[in-house]
Amino acid sequence: MISVGVEHKVTIEKLIVKCVEAAYPFVIFRYPNTETFYFLLSKNRETVKQKIDFEECPAGFVVAPFHSTVDLPYLYAADIFFEITDKIDSETVEKLSEFLDFKENPPYEKLYIKENFEEKPEVRNTYLEKVSSIVEILKGTTTNKVVFSRSNKIGKLGGNDYFSALKHLSQKHPSAFINFINLPWKNQIWIGASPETLVHQNPEGKFSTVALAGTQPSVDSEGNEIPTANALWSQKEIEEQALVSRYIINCLKKIRVREYEEKGPRSVKAGNLIHLCSTYTIDSKSINFQNLSSVMLDLLHPTSAVCGMPKQEALEILDQLEGYDRELYSGYIGPINIQNDSHLFVNIRSLKIENDEITLFSGGGITADSSPEKEWIETEIKQKSIRAIFE
Repeated sequence: MISVGVEHKVTIEKLIVKCVEAAYPFVIFRYPNTETFYFLLSKNRETVKQKIDFEECPAGFVVAPFHSTVDLPYLYAADIFFEITDKIDSETVEKLSEFLDFKENPPYEKLYIKENFEEKPEVRNTYLEKVSSIVEILKGTTTNKVVFSRSNKIGKLGGNDYFSALKHLSQKHPSAFINFINLPWKNQIWIGASPETLVHQNPEGKFSTVALAGTQPSVDSEGNEIPTANALWSQKEIEEQALVSRYIINCLKKIRVREYEEKGPRSVKAGNLIHLCSTYTIDSKSINFQNLSSVMLDLLHPTSAVCGMPKQEALEILDQLEGYDRELYSGYIGPINIQNDSHLFVNIRSLKIENDEITLFSGGGITADSSPEKEWIETEIKQKSIRAIFE
């Protein structure tokens, strides 16, 4: 337990439950390849939505839906922000006690699925039919790729020990951005382990983004770990990742930026999956492009890794066939101007809890060479990676 005694004992577990009950917008997150969690809370319980400008935004946390051009991102101001350590310092507890009541100690129970929902066979059949339709469309048009996704309600939530679940997820996904987002206006909680950077701007003004695509299990049929150096990629997967890379380069061409460093593609592990990844880095100060991150954010989202290519044609196909609102899934999330660092991630490998119902999300890049059956299996593997939070 992480705790401190002031007037009443306050643990991080207790703080999370109290903030959810009091409907405050707050987040808990952990950067990739680190062990430290951070807590950020906005005292403003009214919705704050705005266009994201890295030069103008106050320190906070960005929560953007997939359709962020239609529905602007939420911005959580960092009114309360601290690193979660063995003890919450007394000054922070005093600040929290001004608007939260810690007198009662709620009981805690590990998160679990108390009522499982069975996925009906027709769900799979419908998915296979739609992917087949997309494959036929791609064969007859100039559209290269469509990232088709699906949602899956898996059951009712039991338990309320969210922090233990986050730590468990963190162990399963050491190289991911671990996040817990309370969205009180919609009575939603989102939990995720994203492996994909959308925009990173470090304190020295260096911009970076990644092209992440291609998916295969990180273990073989006998359950043995596959070293990333031994990962074998099909032509379809290599081409899928190349499309994402070309998309990023085309965005840079639009703003006439040629001074970039490209690394990859290389195989990287993300939980129970391996992906192909290329990294692009630019020194915005050396090229005198101070608002590069803001401009690239607008150009990149939604990337071809979560939408398709060309973007507009892919979006039209998704609007026609996907059949549900992605909400925050495949949008972007992350801290902005925290300690002069901003790091936004694509919100994949995520789940939603709404009215105690748990919904998983997953998708995959469909090309003219796609096998509907293999695509279904890929979505199953991706959902399993986040479902591990309940293990």
